[in-house]
Amino acid sequence: MNPTIFLIEDDPASARLLQMMLKNEAEIEVFEQAEDCLMRLEEGKPSIVLLDVGLPGIDGYALCEQLKQRPDTADIPVIFISGHVEMEARIRAYELGAHDFIVKPFDVTEVRSKISRLLDSLRERAGLNTRLEESDLLTTLILSNLDEYAVVLKYLRDLNSCTSPQEMAQMTHAMLRGFGLSGAVQLRLPDTTLNTSADGEATPIVASILNHVRLMNRIFEFKKRGVYNFERITMIVDNMPVDDPERCGRLRDHLAIAIETADARLAGLLAASANSRADHNLNETLQLLATATEEFTLRQRTAQTAGREVMRELTEEMHGTFAHLGMNQLQEDSILDLIEQKTQKLILIYDATAATQATLQKLQAQMNSMRQTLKG
Repeated sequence: MNPTIFLIEDDPASARLLQMMLKNEAEIEVFEQAEDCLMRLEEGKPSIVLLDVGLPGIDGYALCEQLKQRPDTADIPVIFISGHVEMEARIRAYELGAHDFIVKPFDVTEVRSKISRLLDSLRERAGLNTRLEESDLLTTLILSNLDEYAVVLKYLRDLNSCTSPQEMAQMTHAMLRGFGLSGAVQLRLPDTTLNTSADGEATPIVASILNHVRLMNRIFEFKKRGVYNFERITMIVDNMPVDDPERCGRLRDHLAIAIETADARLAGLLAASANSRADHNLNETLQLLATATEEFTLRQRTAQTAGREVMRELTEEMHGTFAHLGMNQLQEDSILDLIEQKTQKLILIYDATAATQATLQKLQAQMNSMRQTLKG
């Protein structure tokens, strides 16, 4: 079955543009009012809903809220396309459960790419539904026998065996499921930022909210959401049990301890990775240094041999020249001795092989010592 996109847009020009750019991605049905879209939902459900905020009658926010409250449409991704640029507009869309918030005027290529990636993701998710349901059932059966402290202890124990930031993110979401919670996690790495949700990669709007709240207080709550900020990790919990203050307080303490420990573990993983890269670079440098030393020694020896050969040729040529000059043997020997002495001095001036080798060997020893320090 071909994917279907419901587009709720009262501006005919914007509607036509979106129709044209997305016609190869899915079947597009256009509605000028939210009420018409709600009536159409009784006959069939779309794969994605695109809607403007400012609509006549029921506005985009109210429509999104209704869609997320209905069991049969709650999982349909909703993407706002609006001229509102304020962070408050994004936060409201995020709180209503929207997948993304695209600001007008939009880039055609970017929007088409986002829709294409989302449709690919929906197709993959559909194929994984059965396995996810089986996995969730097994997880529920296992975790039903664990109390809150056991969930924390299991998480802390698992962190010790964690070998990558991606694995740490998965463990953190598993811990949230153990508490009956869900949310999003951001891990800040030297070369990238990892934004994840329970299903995998976080949606663009969730990523933007994570980037926003990471600059705020260490631990705080707004509505039913709890935020935990540490140096390298930010976690948003979407469904804190605020109607049960005692349990909410316990969970707040558990989560703070867990995420602070995860932050320290992530620092250790990053340090180990940096040391590994440094050790690799040192090994490469040592190999290059050894090769350079061998090549330098060979060139020096070749130069010395060539110098001695030039000296021999010069001596032979001088003997031939002396015969024409009518010099006696004493004069010839004196001149040849002088030439040999000066040539040997010249060769010695340029013969730095031993000293250079000693310097390079000392440098190799220092670098080996640095490598052992990194490993220790």
